[in-house]
Amino acid sequence: MQITSTRKTIAVAVVFAALSGLSSIGNANLQNVSVESIKVSYADLNMRQQGDQEALYDRLRDAAEEVCGEVEIRAVAEVKQQRDCFKAALDSAIEQVGSRELSAMHES
Repeated sequence: MQITSTRKTIAVAVVFAALSGLSSIGNANLQNVSVESIKVSYADLNMRQQGDQEALYDRLRDAAEEVCGEVEIRAVAEVKQQRDCFKAALDSAIEQVGSRELSAMHES
């Protein structure tokens, strides 16, 4: 696996629609759409080492949680939307890294 220095930071990002949820984003006016993102650096990690892969995975999970926010458990629709947001953000971040080992860790 080869990682260039330009890929040592990735963005964990999710597009939010201010209208009636993510499912209506196709019909949303662009003024009602925003992107939340957090940059996650892994310049200090060696992606050939399992411990560092796990450290990056933890960082990406934390960033996805922060981007997607917290909701009250009683709000069922919001919980589903938050889970969908978290999954989309983490899936996208893992894909940006391009590491087979990190992808396998994510899928397990």
